[in-house]
Amino acid sequence: MLENLLAASSLPNLHPALVHFPLALLPLAVGFDLCAVITARRWFDRVAVTLYGLGIAIGWWAAEVGEDAAESFIDLPAVIEPEIAEHSDMAHYALYAFALVFAIRLVLALRDSSVERLRGRAVRAGVLVIAAVGLFFLFETAEHGGVLVYGHGLAVSSDATLFERAASEEPAAAVSASVTPGVVSDPAARRVLGDDGSLVWTPVRSDAPALGTVLFPVAGFPRGAIEAVASTSTEPGLDFSVLDRVILVFPENFGDARVEAELMLEEFAGTVGVAHHVVSAEAASWFEIATTGGAALRLSQSGAVLTLEAKDIAVVPDPAAAAADEVVRMAVSSTGRHRKGMINGEAVVHGHIDKTAETGRVGLLFDGRGRVRVLRVTVEPL
Repeated sequence: MLENLLAASSLPNLHPALVHFPLALLPLAVGFDLCAVITARRWFDRVAVTLYGLGIAIGWWAAEVGEDAAESFIDLPAVIEPEIAEHSDMAHYALYAFALVFAIRLVLALRDSSVERLRGRAVRAGVLVIAAVGLFFLFETAEHGGVLVYGHGLAVSSDATLFERAASEEPAAAVSASVTPGVVSDPAARRVLGDDGSLVWTPVRSDAPALGTVLFPVAGFPRGAIEAVASTSTEPGLDFSVLDRVILVFPENFGDARVEAELMLEEFAGTVGVAHHVVSAEAASWFEIATTGGAALRLSQSGAVLTLEAKDIAVVPDPAAAAADEVVRMAVSSTGRHRKGMINGEAVVHGHIDKTAETGRVGLLFDGRGRVRVLRVTVEPL
């Protein structure tokens, strides 16, 4: 039914239809709550509790559909990711504060004794302080939502307009070094660093020396787990022969970032991933996909691997299909507590961590056997 309503309207999703209710109901609830404290009239008390309940219920619904809406966009520009994460965090902080207010106020409203109501007035005054904190986060939620809509044109501009606006903020390293046909040049020349801290690596077949000069195996994995395939060709993409589990990283450290890799996997069986916040073999985060199907966000802490979210979906082409040489574009974004894994521009998994991770290196993860062709790796600081 909701899908039919959306189809009959100009709304891109249900989020904008819901979000205005908590923005109106919760401040109104605080106003009635203040009147209840000042006058001690019971009907102010009852109206305030009702408005808190309605505002929180619709607010949680708006937050849920908002998460779904954010993940429905294809090829979302990296510059928007931090704003979306901040918008989501502020909304949840506001709801947590008002949920606490509602729970306390509901208990107070159910008391019958006049003495208890009198004692409750002092508690209600304290609860208003928590409500004020909730209003602050509610304002911040609206502020970040406004930036997304009016600043970036999210969900209101056409895709072309949205990406034209983001194009001016693309990594300065987006233009890679050229290769003269028939000439084997320095592999490091195709690792381009931008003034904004971005990194773009577009290797060619002759860049086998890049293993150990551009990308480095993380210590702690088996020796000989991966080899770069030597070639004199200047065609795009560098082939790696994978024999065991390994993480390869660039030498630079990054904080929050989006890491994207373009790969060809038709000769590989196992798991590939884009890694970030890599400190060691036992302390890293990554988004992985399996050639047999499945995508997951994982986190390694002290050697223990935690799964933030996993889905059993088809993510790579069928090797027996005519389009088996299709390029798989996978990416992971790390913004504050948020982790998001994307395949061909579409978000497929979304997880959260307890606190913002420290800086670390970024790169590629391989776990299986066969040959993987790496066409391009892009890192954008967020």
